[in-house]
Amino acid sequence: MKKLYNLLAIIVFLFIIFSIPVATKLAENKDYSFYENRNLATVPEYSTKEFLNGSYLPKWETYLSDHIAFRDEMIYAYTYLNANVFKKVNVNDIILTNTALLPYNVPRTIIKDDVVASCKKMSDKLSALDNACKDVGAQFIYVGIPEQRSMLREDYPDYLENDSEYLSLVEAEFFKALDSCGIEYVNMMNIFKNEDYRSYYSVTDHHYNIFGAFRTYTAIMDYLEITDKADGRLSEEDFNLVNLEHNFFGSRARMIYKAYPIPDYLSYYEPKVAIPFDRYDSGVHINRIFFVPKDVNEDITYNVYMGGDNAETYIYTNRPELPKLLIFGDSFTNPLETLLYTSFDSMLAIDLRHNNKSIYEYLNEYQPDVVLLVRDDTCYLSFDGNGKF
Repeated sequence: MKKLYNLLAIIVFLFIIFSIPVATKLAENKDYSFYENRNLATVPEYSTKEFLNGSYLPKWETYLSDHIAFRDEMIYAYTYLNANVFKKVNVNDIILTNTALLPYNVPRTIIKDDVVASCKKMSDKLSALDNACKDVGAQFIYVGIPEQRSMLREDYPDYLENDSEYLSLVEAEFFKALDSCGIEYVNMMNIFKNEDYRSYYSVTDHHYNIFGAFRTYTAIMDYLEITDKADGRLSEEDFNLVNLEHNFFGSRARMIYKAYPIPDYLSYYEPKVAIPFDRYDSGVHINRIFFVPKDVNEDITYNVYMGGDNAETYIYTNRPELPKLLIFGDSFTNPLETLLYTSFDSMLAIDLRHNNKSIYEYLNEYQPDVVLLVRDDTCYLSFDGNGKF
């Protein structure tokens, strides 16, 4: 009997060893992981140099790890067990609390002189951009948004790093540097912290929600009133609030494979009186602002707003009495764009992460009246993506 069990164990082991590679080979390869919100590894191109220096074979290991059969199912099972059976607080580097899903922060050594130097470097870049805006007659305003984990830092368990010391230092030194350069800005942290900021944020996503975006819209328009560029502003009474019934799984929920779902939903504002517009994404005409599935049983993501991140979006409302807007930044701009286009003759929205054209080229070609750079406070000192201009 013992020999029979051993034989069966060997057969099962061999079946697993050989069936998974076969299933992996037969499976349709995906380019993108919805849950991890990242591009998956591509088939490595052979290079004799990389083969000899030992960097070629590890690329195959990464590729096979990304594309192994039943990968999502295995990660879901692992995640579900850790979140719901073993009741771990940290699962897949996401902190599970009763109020929000937050990212795990690795404790860091904070060197103030390094932060100050980085702030000086970024403010110099922004000063050059500010001067370029002035050259074309545009007003440049930096809009700083606290990211979800920054605004909800008190939700972290006491024994975990909430990154508060670092985030507070960067905020203080960064805006001090902007002040020294005479750069105009709106720091939403100063506004949010004195209001019901919890209502401005998603519990499963790193962005603000539509209410946080609307509060940012009003702060921007308040600022523009000083320079008589807010004639097209709308008040909350000018919009209808649409509450979606679809389940929203934000970036944090996706990273734990929906294994610890906190109910979360999206909303959006649409003008009560429709504002006719023409929209072009990289030259393609698209006649919509919101991207909502008809089936309420279909899950939704932050891509409801503007269809997600786009390299280049022009929206024309054909009201020449109003100013022209250029806005660029990461995905925090997306819900903001759904509001701002209503208040300008035209809006050009740029995401430099997906665009090979420089912001200076757009300035010269588009000749805007207002330029907004929108960044969240975890990216104030990032010189990549929309910090690379």
